[in-house]
Amino acid sequence: MTSFTPHSLANFPYEEPDQSSLPDFTARFLDFPMSNRLSHITLHCHECDHRGKTDYEVLVGELINFDKLNLSNLNTILDRFKCGKCGEKNFSLLDATDELLFDMERNILCEVCDLEIPFPRLSSQPGTRVCILCKDDQENRQQQGTVFPSVPVGMRGKCPRCKKNNKTGIVVVYRNSRDRNYFLGCSSFPKCHWSSDDHAEELNK
Repeated sequence: MTSFTPHSLANFPYEEPDQSSLPDFTARFLDFPMSNRLSHITLHCHECDHRGKTDYEVLVGELINFDKLNLSNLNTILDRFKCGKCGEKNFSLLDATDELLFDMERNILCEVCDLEIPFPRLSSQPGTRVCILCKDDQENRQQQGTVFPSVPVGMRGKCPRCKKNNKTGIVVVYRNSRDRNYFLGCSSFPKCHWSSDDHAEELNK
């Protein structure tokens, strides 16, 4: 599990962002090179006020389904973070420019995958309830002429097997190439072979 251990952050001043600053922040965020924005991530613990950081290379090592870390997949490893001082998971995450990415007290969950939506997306798309990965997936499926059903509410989020093994796969909908029926599987397939037909009736109605 990735832990933000005690670290001197004298060179990384923290200033609590407010909602009024988010629109302007989004423009700055999108203009800043991704490699620089995520060169390190800072955690600010709401419980003990500790601040720690971890580097890009460490974060990439936690990824299962992606070769590169970016704003659209950072939420897939968010549940692995904890304060290196008190061990709590109530924190804010900031990029290398000290701009807010996630806040465990104010996060909004994607209605498709049940993972956290990054604050920059919430700012640039007010009212959205779909994260970047799910938005891209929906657009790709529409372009292909196939609209997949949504993951049932009770199954959204981490793949049961990946959650047990501390991996990052999430539950997604697949389509059987033989009978064309939909079923649930893990996004990290073929690394994880978890699947379920328990919701077949709901998915194929």
